[in-house]
Amino acid sequence: MHRNRFRSVGVAVGSAAMVLAGSLVAATPASAAIDCTGESAHQTMTSQANSIRANQPVRSGLYEECSVRFNGSTSATLECFQVNARGNVWWFVRTPKGQGWVYESNLGFPPSRFGRCAGAVQPAP
Repeated sequence: MHRNRFRSVGVAVGSAAMVLAGSLVAATPASAAIDCTGESAHQTMTSQANSIRANQPVRSGLYEECSVRFNGSTSATLECFQVNARGNVWWFVRTPKGQGWVYESNLGFPPSRFGRCAGAVQPAP
């Protein structure tokens, strides 16, 4: 009779540990990209023609952690640029695939830096 009682306690403790472990896994978010939409005001300040290099991302905001909307290669019209809190230059672009932010080094060729976007830049995620 003593053996059954200890076995029951062991099963109960084991089950509680599994429930606790399962809830810890569920509480830890996966390393998902952040939706940075609206992170910085943008407007058409320039209409420079450019392109986005193959397999380079167009993001929802001006940080590498921001979610990817789509990837180049595609033609792009540059509307304005912004310098993020880390000192990196990003361009707001319109393309046949959609619109979003592109890191300057991912453009087809170096643009003329005129037409800075208005609005405050949010801190880095």
